[in-house]
Amino acid sequence: MLTACSTSGSRRVAPTVPPPSTAPALSETVLSPAVIFGTLMSPAGDRRIDSAAPFAEVGFFWSPSGAAAAGPAIVEFQRPTISPDCVERVVLEFSVEAAFAEQTVAVYPADPRVMATPVGAYLPDEYLIDNRPRGVVTFQGLRASSDITELYRTYLGTGYFPSKGRRLPSNPPPNLVLAVQPQAATQPRTFRLVTPGTGDINSSLLRLSSRC
Repeated sequence: MLTACSTSGSRRVAPTVPPPSTAPALSETVLSPAVIFGTLMSPAGDRRIDSAAPFAEVGFFWSPSGAAAAGPAIVEFQRPTISPDCVERVVLEFSVEAAFAEQTVAVYPADPRVMATPVGAYLPDEYLIDNRPRGVVTFQGLRASSDITELYRTYLGTGYFPSKGRRLPSNPPPNLVLAVQPQAATQPRTFRLVTPGTGDINSSLLRLSSRC
């Protein structure tokens, strides 16, 4: 015999609805470089400013001994207004002249004072603030990218690089200056960065994802 279920003493409970999220939506800011220039490296290892070329191709490679060749590429971005505390991800993108592989290339924090070096003069020996944090470059055909989130946060945040105990000058606050070069100084291969003067307006970009 079927019996009816008693409902005495029971009550319906409304389902819990989570409150709407108050976190700011993720937004993207895209910046173009202010300056890109190449450097020449002498057989002795000195690096000289080759050309200031914001609208032309520049490139670099580490030379075998006995011949002058191009050195690291230096890329400067005007200091972004986005606080490092707000940044979720920062990616440097650039185009290359030809497909590139078999060599580890990285993006390093450069000393902003190298931007005051005139064309034809030599870079200081310590043109890098530090070799960490750095971003490893990934090549996909004629496009390359590097996640430099930690580099960005350190460079525009505290400005202090603990592995060498060096600190960026703070007066005035520096722009973001990066050096793109092979991770190993003995690599003889070459490639060229492509800049907007070639007609590729997206040739070099800094993509910042933030929530502020």
